[in-house]
Amino acid sequence: MDGSMSFDFSARHVLVTGGSNGIGRAIAGAFAAAGADVTITGTRERNAYEDGFAQLTYRQLQVQDPDAIRRARRRRG
Repeated sequence: MDGSMSFDFSARHVLVTGGSNGIGRAIAGAFAAAGADVTITGTRERNAYEDGFAQLTYRQLQVQDPDAIRRARRRRG
């Protein structure tokens, strides 16, 4: 196995919690490169993540807050 795999996520929407840095950001970038419409979440204001997020949608979200999760789900539909 040479380690090169190709995935097509065109016309798919992917939510990556904690996608604003570290492993989550790498995962979000990989989904975007595979054609997905990617939404990432983090706990900070959007302006803290402006650099390098042009192809991603950012939503501030505290995943430990059940009400915040419900609101986020209603926004997505």
